[in-house]
Amino acid sequence: IFYKRASNDGVNLDTMYSPFPLRGIALILALQCGLDEWQSGLRCNVDFAEDNYSSIYHTHIKELEAFEAASGVHKIVSDIQSRISKHGQ
Repeated sequence: IFYKRASNDGVNLDTMYSPFPLRGIALILALQCGLDEWQSGLRCNVDFAEDNYSSIYHTHIKELEAFEAASGVHKIVSDIQSRISKHGQ
């Protein structure tokens, strides 16, 4: 966890994580695995493995890039990245 404590990398090395990486946002979105564990209504283990979630992750990257381009001068994704960097603790 990069921002949990004042001693974590996200805090100490903030220039390296600013703006928060697009791939980091995509990875957060790709944690669909947690939802998949509850798909039946009862929790069952689902492996967060490349074979299962790589395509979801890459789809999120493409969608975030497309959304950023579509937002034009507003640069919405860039703004989200900056906000996560600034307030991520």
